[in-house]
Amino acid sequence: MKTDIPNPGNKPKLIMMENKIALIHTPNASAGFENRNPLSLWISSDDMKTWEMRIELTDFPGAYCYCDGFYENEHILFTIEHNRHTIFFFDIE
Repeated sequence: MKTDIPNPGNKPKLIMMENKIALIHTPNASAGFENRNPLSLWISSDDMKTWEMRIELTDFPGAYCYCDGFYENEHILFTIEHNRHTIFFFDIE
């Protein structure tokens, strides 16, 4: 399904929660590796029709790529690569 969510060309991650969906992505409309920033978490409770929560996790310069994670015990747990050499781990309650 086509959306109006901006993406610079990297893979976003959808995570099912108990009754919501989390989207981890870099909402930047400019294409290219250098534009994979900021890293954001959006939350939807209506099957992604709207995003009632939008949290910027970090705007630290660089490129965020290859997110993977899951939801467990009321926590979103995920890792993401930064600048092709560092892996960050996030634990969001």
